[in-house]
Amino acid sequence: MGKNNEQKEIFGKQITNIGTANTLEEFISLIRSKGNDSNDTTLFFRGETKDYGSTALLPQLFRVEGWLKNEHELLNDYVAKFPDMFPKGTSTFEIMVYADHYGLPVRLLDITSSAFTGLFMACFNYKGQEETSPENDGMVYIFKVKNDKIKNWNSDTVTLLSNVARMESNFLTNEKDGSTNLTEKEWWLWMKKMMHIIKDEKPDFYYMHSESEMSKYKEDFNHIVCVRPKMINSRILNQKGAYFLFGINGKKSDYNELSFEETVVEIYSITIPGKHKPEFLKQLANCGCDKMTMFPDMENVCDAIKSNYGSYKRKTFIKYLVNELKSKYPKDITAIQIDETMAVVSFKDDNAIVIYKNHEVKVIQGFRKMFAKEKIPLTFQTIETTDKGYGITLISDGTENALDLGETKVLASFNLYKNEDESLDSFFNANGIAKCPDGLEDKLNTLLSAYKNIL
Repeated sequence: MGKNNEQKEIFGKQITNIGTANTLEEFISLIRSKGNDSNDTTLFFRGETKDYGSTALLPQLFRVEGWLKNEHELLNDYVAKFPDMFPKGTSTFEIMVYADHYGLPVRLLDITSSAFTGLFMACFNYKGQEETSPENDGMVYIFKVKNDKIKNWNSDTVTLLSNVARMESNFLTNEKDGSTNLTEKEWWLWMKKMMHIIKDEKPDFYYMHSESEMSKYKEDFNHIVCVRPKMINSRILNQKGAYFLFGINGKKSDYNELSFEETVVEIYSITIPGKHKPEFLKQLANCGCDKMTMFPDMENVCDAIKSNYGSYKRKTFIKYLVNELKSKYPKDITAIQIDETMAVVSFKDDNAIVIYKNHEVKVIQGFRKMFAKEKIPLTFQTIETTDKGYGITLISDGTENALDLGETKVLASFNLYKNEDESLDSFFNANGIAKCPDGLEDKLNTLLSAYKNIL
């Protein structure tokens, strides 16, 4: 567990890295080292699958200029396409929470009151095709938030900041010169326009807030506030979710001038090494923190059930193992073929490794290189003949070179899952092979090492 105390500044607040967690025990220890010793603050967490540098802790809305410029249209289109989900009276904040849930860019940043949920999010690449992203170190951020700055979902401050999303891109700017130099009268005209929108969720808002009463909210637009949401779906409930709601600084486009200063006392970060993400996910699952509990939608629950009872535990099982071989022996590999069933990795020394998603591995000898007159598509068909014989139709790596596995010999066949702790010698002795073919032993050791990392 290393400590480097490196610092960077994001949204006007210094973020101090307090160390690297290689195990769950180290992670808990680092969290405890910054435990909340004050009744005036509350700890929140956020996990990100990699260090995004200057764009860390940035809501999705702010990552694409076109999204921010057309924020009001994004939200209006979303509501228009799902009118039954949002009856009259649904708050804009609730709509934004639902939109964020399904990936629409909004001015919300997900956080959680659970350190384990933050760690899970740092390890689990939900938005990608892979369950983990071991090539990148993850980050868990710790926020010490002032209790008097934590707002409820239906507070007037949250209502005002949320409805910024409904306003045009020139909100709070001077119509003549586009500046933010507004007279009190001009500012009030913008407020009345916003209050006209707010009346759908709070019908009495306009009548309860005069021009003088509204002025007390003027500074709120410049802040990032912490919001405890209504538990409108099981995902928020299970993740112990909360949000940072981002206001504006003058213009809607000036988000980078916003500051955590008014809301957050301190921010820390913990580095999660990418190579340890699979192990963290295993340990978190044992603690009841897994894909099925974090994303309890029907589709994700079904995926989790399939993985529990299917032939493999990770969707990326083959891809991960093949990438390990490819990274270690790029010059030795002559062809790689992967489909949903299996992978074949062939080497210059006429040997090959065949990897199945059911954890079966076959070591093959006797490749013949062939010359194809036409490019052959990346497809193959397996033909199991005898216990020692194995055939595959032509395989192409996208060039005119192809491989024919029609007359090969199976040197060894073993199951990684059942023989995880068995030595390579045992694998080959069991198959009557006195010695692993030259060059294959290191590659198989790489394969075994990679397997232990992913499962």
